[in-house]
Amino acid sequence: MTGPALGALTPIVRDLVGVAAPELLAGEAAEPVPGSYLLLLELAEPLTITIRKRDWRLPAGLFVYAGSALGAGGLKARLTRHFRKEKKQHWHIDQVTMTARAMRALCFQENTECELSARLLASGRFSAPVPGFGSSDCKSCPAHFLEFSGG
Repeated sequence: MTGPALGALTPIVRDLVGVAAPELLAGEAAEPVPGSYLLLLELAEPLTITIRKRDWRLPAGLFVYAGSALGAGGLKARLTRHFRKEKKQHWHIDQVTMTARAMRALCFQENTECELSARLLASGRFSAPVPGFGSSDCKSCPAHFLEFSGG
């Protein structure tokens, strides 16, 4: 599933991370290899999510989630799960993927999710709307879930 605004975000993200990456519109197209990914998401309406017993209000707009899939099944298994609308909520990002109007994914085998997040944040075109979202096991990143501010 893809929306027009999300289609415009894809080349911006590719340029900012500076690394060529295959673009996927569904997780089934991913390879069953370990790697990192950027999940591009479009919210049509504001969404309230709960993280660590606190509610956070996300505005309608464009977001990017940096993740990794290093275990069995690799990128294929992880992205196939992210693209499913019907699933048991396991990760915080599930609250967003289950309601997103559109999603795309970019896959990377040479870059970590922290490197990808850092490049997007350094551009000044992204911010972390929920501190620690997606980076609870990371000591250096403010978040791995970022909001696109344009610019």
